[in-house]
Amino acid sequence: MALPLKNRLKTERDFKNVFRKGKTVSSGLLFCKILQKELAASRFGFIVPARKFPLAVGRNKIKRILSEAVLAELPNIREGWDIIVGLQDKHKNREELIADLVKVLRKAGLIK
Repeated sequence: MALPLKNRLKTERDFKNVFRKGKTVSSGLLFCKILQKELAASRFGFIVPARKFPLAVGRNKIKRILSEAVLAELPNIREGWDIIVGLQDKHKNREELIADLVKVLRKAGLIK
C-alpha cells in the first residue's frame, strides 16, 4: 500500500527546497535530508540514483520498499517535517534496507 497523498512530497519545488535548506543525516546505506515545516503531517520523498540501479524496475522496487516501511512507522514519526530518503549504496536485502531506514530516522530524531 502506498503512502497517503498528504504524506508525500510531490513537486520539484518541494524537493529543491528540502535539498537547499535541509539538514543531512546519514547511515551506511541511506541518507535523509530533513526540513522542519509548519504542517500537520510529515511528508516523504524517495530518491534512488540511476547509477546504482540502471533499470527503472529496480529503482521503483526500492522506492516501494522504503514507502511501505515508512507507512508502517508513520504513527511513530514526528509531525511537521519534509523528509527525503535517498539510497547511498547497494543493499543486500529488504530487511537490511528497512532496518537502515529506521536507524537513520532515529538518528535524525524523527521517531518518537
